[in-house]
Parts: sequence; structure tokens; C-alpha cells
Amino acid sequence: MVTSVGKIVQEAIEYTDATGGLTLIKGNANLGSKYAARNLCEQNPGRFRFIEVPPTNDEASFFRAIGRSLGGNWLTYKNNQITERIEPILRSGDLTLVLWAAQNLWPQKNLREAFPGRLAWLISQTENGAKVCLISGPQFFMQKRPCEKSAWDSPLFAQSIGNTCELPDSLSVEDLARVARENLPAASDDDCETIAIFAVGSQRYLASIEAVSKRAKYLADKAGRKEQTPNDIRMAMDFVNQSDTLLAAALAEHTAAAKPRRSASSRIPIMAAPTAPPAQTVGRPAIGRVSTLPCARQRDDIEAVLTGH
Repeated sequence: MVTSVGKIVQEAIEYTDATGGLTLIKGNANLGSKYAARNLCEQNPGRFRFIEVPPTNDEASFFRAIGRSLGGNWLTYKNNQITERIEPILRSGDLTLVLWAAQNLWPQKNLREAFPGRLAWLISQTENGAKVCLISGPQFFMQKRPCEKSAWDSPLFAQSIGNTCELPDSLSVEDLARVARENLPAASDDDCETIAIFAVGSQRYLASIEAVSKRAKYLADKAGRKEQTPNDIRMAMDFVNQSDTLLAAALAEHTAAAKPRRSASSRIPIMAAPTAPPAQTVGRPAIGRVSTLPCARQRDDIEAVLTGH
């Protein structure tokens, strides 16, 4: 089963294997690019190796992930010991590395001051014969700009990318039906199309097909059947829809509760500052103007008259 996204991913990986260098595939993650890349690598272990880039900030986890894809246990090795062993394999050009979630190649902390060591290392390998295909989400270039302040040569990175591919924004109903058929081989064409239409309206999109498939298989196994019935599929879609609705409501409630609330004092309207009283006029006050209070000497004279002193 190959969707339109799968064809783009496979073609880009094949091109990288044939020409070498660095390839970048960019697009939304929930379109099956991970499945297509990993499936191709598993079917051709002598040509491709699949790596999911860890969302960490240390170099050890990154190099160990590459080492595991090549084979062996690398937990007790230091970074320089790992690179000494994997660099000759990569530079030979016999294998093509396929790195999914390539946005994690950028530093995950202190972006303004960090140096993109993972990317710089990969670029140096491709310049010496390695073949690398990166599959990233749409945020890949958003994380590049802060690193430019770390004196990293950004133009060198742009020149190192030999091929760039853009994934479509969505899959067709036919592609989604193929995915449903892959997950539920016993389902009818109408049921697969129903699941595909359900996925289009679901917040989880492609992942909802896998959720429906798991639930339908669970219901069939619970009933002692090997194949799923149309009723199993309908009940599975209702279950997934209810689960998605509850999750969306919980997330919305949490988001609303996390918003800062205005305190009682902040809700009190701010009054305008009082204006200064009009200046004391000389002589008799003008008509319509409120006279000011008497000065201190005038108050003394009034007290003297009242007290008789």
C-alpha cells in the first residue's frame, strides 16, 4: 500500500541513494511519512537505515540512535568512540540514513546561543560521501533563525541541501481508504470508505484510522471472531469519536483554566486624577466662579471676631 505521500517519500529516498548528498522532505507529520520511510528501510536494510531523531539536547542520544540503526549496543560508548566507528560506514556511501523528525536536529534549549552540532556533523558527513535524507515537520526552518546568532554558517547549510521536497497538506479519501484497507484487510470497500470519511472529520486524522482498526479488532477478538464485522467497525468509530470528544473537551477546559484571571483590584476602573483648583483671583470673585478657601491670615481675623479678641 503506497499513498501519494508515500510515493513522494520513497522517490526522495531513492534519489538520495542514487545521487548522494543531503535531501530535505518537509510537511505535516500526520500524513504517513514516517510509516512510508520506515517501511522502505525495513524492506531494504542493505540500502537504507531508519532513525527517529530523539527530542533531546545531548549529542550522546543522537549518536546512539544512529549506532542502533547500524547495529550493536552503544550504551557504554562515549561520543567520540561512537563517531569513530560509524563515520567510516557512512562515508563509504553504502547506506543511506533516513532521519525522521529532523526538526529535533536543532538545539532544543538556548536557541539564541546554541550551536547546531547535529546538523553541522551531518553536513560534514555528506561532504565526505555520506547519504542523508531528512524528513521534518513544517517547523524545521522556524528553528533555524535563532541559531544564526551563534555564528553558525547558515549559507553553508542551504548550499548543502541537494534536494528539497514538499508534502501535500492532506490525503485524498482514496488514499485514506487504502490505509483503512491495510489495517483491516477483511473490511469491505464501503466500510473502508466510511472509515476514510470518518478520518477526514476527525481531529486525529490519519491516526484515527489506526484507532478504529485497533478497536474493531478488539471487539472481534472479544466476541471470538477472527474477522471484523461492519457492526464492529461502526461501534469502533463511535468509540473513537467519543474518546476524541472527551479529549477535546478536557484540553479546552485546561486551556481555559490556564489563562490568567484578572484580580478584583484590576477590575476596578481607574479614575481620572483630580484637577487642580482654579487659581485665587485678586479682588472680588467673578460671577459664576467658586471662590477659593480663605488664607491663613483671613482665618485668624475671622476667629478673632467670633471670640471677641
